[in-house]
Amino acid sequence: MCVASPRHRVAPWLSALGPTFRFSRCAYTMNTSVLPLVTTPDADFFRALEVKRTQALVGRDMPTIEGLHASDYELISPPGRVMTRERYLSLIAAEPFYAKWEHGEMRVRLSEGMAAIRYQAKITFPSGKVVDCWHTDIYALLTGSWKAIWSQATQLPPDAVSSNGAQ
Repeated sequence: MCVASPRHRVAPWLSALGPTFRFSRCAYTMNTSVLPLVTTPDADFFRALEVKRTQALVGRDMPTIEGLHASDYELISPPGRVMTRERYLSLIAAEPFYAKWEHGEMRVRLSEGMAAIRYQAKITFPSGKVVDCWHTDIYALLTGSWKAIWSQATQLPPDAVSSNGAQ
């Protein structure tokens, strides 16, 4: 007896998918011809994207910043505070938040639809305070474009040697 025969009830979630699924004698098969192929760009793409994102943060380029941060983006700052996209972007829009952002060598890990970037950064604030930190960003492919979904900065201890030449 065929379990998935037309005379049996189709799971509501499966019916809702419409033409993506079709019946085959005793099983559902996926019609992959209607699904887009996702190609993850190479590591250099994400290095350039991270530089673009951080330059936009320093320059307070709000359209670029808004376009490169997911609606549910979160930043964990060096002191360990979680900042939502809304809060982070409002602080940047209100007044200069960063004065300078220097990148060390970026390491990139890729998977389908997602990328992680890790590097040492030297971040200078308008007050003159400089923070040497590890910076990690996670990017995801959302509605056809790559957006930062999480960022975390971990301050280096005072005696650590950074890849930017600072001690």
